[in-house]
Amino acid sequence: MNRVYFILFCFSLTACTGWDLDELKSVKPSGTPFTAALAREYQDFSQGQADEYDWINSTYFSRKGLMAAYGDFDINPERPEKWDIAADKLPELQSARGKLVNLLSKKNQLTYPESLAHAQVLYDCWVEEQEEGWQTGHIANCRNEFFATMANLKVSKKPDKYGATTVFFAFDKYDLDEKATATIRDFAKKFGQEPQIQIISAGHTDKAGSAGYNLVLSRKRALAVKRALMDEGIADKNIAIRAYGKSAPLVETQDGVREPRNRRAEILLKE
Repeated sequence: MNRVYFILFCFSLTACTGWDLDELKSVKPSGTPFTAALAREYQDFSQGQADEYDWINSTYFSRKGLMAAYGDFDINPERPEKWDIAADKLPELQSARGKLVNLLSKKNQLTYPESLAHAQVLYDCWVEEQEEGWQTGHIANCRNEFFATMANLKVSKKPDKYGATTVFFAFDKYDLDEKATATIRDFAKKFGQEPQIQIISAGHTDKAGSAGYNLVLSRKRALAVKRALMDEGIADKNIAIRAYGKSAPLVETQDGVREPRNRRAEILLKE
C-alpha cells in the first residue's frame, strides 16, 4: 500500500493501534532466512515506534514485518522521496538506497540474511527519523549503523545463477562499447556452455526524457545485449528480454536527471 494512502486509511479508523504488532509477535515466520530475519527486525523497530506512541509508523512497519513473516519476497527499502523529507536530505538517502538494493540479490539474501535484513530496517529507520527531523541523535544512530553494517558486508560482485552482471551505455545510446562487449564475452565464456541456460537481458534508462521514449530505448539496449550473447554462441531461444525504461533505477534521482549508472542492461541467469 502506498504510504500516503496507508496513513489516510489509519486516520480513518479508530482501531489503527497495536493489533498488527501483536500479530507480528505471535506469527511463526515462513519463507527464507532473509524474510524471517526481516520480520524480526521490523518487529523490534515497530515496538520502538509503539514505545514512543507513534502508532501510525508502528502499524506501518508492523505490516511490512507481517509481509516478511508470511514469506513475501518483495519487501523493499522505503523510497525516501515518498516521505516528507527536506530536499537537501534526499540525495544521500537515495544514493544509500541504490547501494542497498544492489546487494539484495537472492544469493546475498541466502548468504547474509541477518546482516542484509538489519541493513534494510536500519535504512527504513533512517528514513523515518529523517522525516520527523528533530531527533538528531536518532537520525545519526540509524544512519551511522546502516553504513557500518553495509561496510561489514563482504558480498560477491561476480555474476552467479541468482545475480546479475551489468553493462552500461552512453546517454541516449544503445550500442555496446568495447568494455561492454568484453563483459558480455566474459559472461558467455563462463556460463554459455550450459545447454539449458536461461538468460534475461533487462534494459534500463536514466530518468531524462519521457516514459514512452525510455521504454523503447531500454528495449533496444536489452536487444543489443541479446544479439551480442548470440554472437558468442548462446541460442536465441535461451535469451529473454525485458524493458523497464526509467521505472527501476539503480540510483534514485529526480525525474529528468541524467545518471550514467542508470543507463544499463543487466544480464541475469534464471534459476
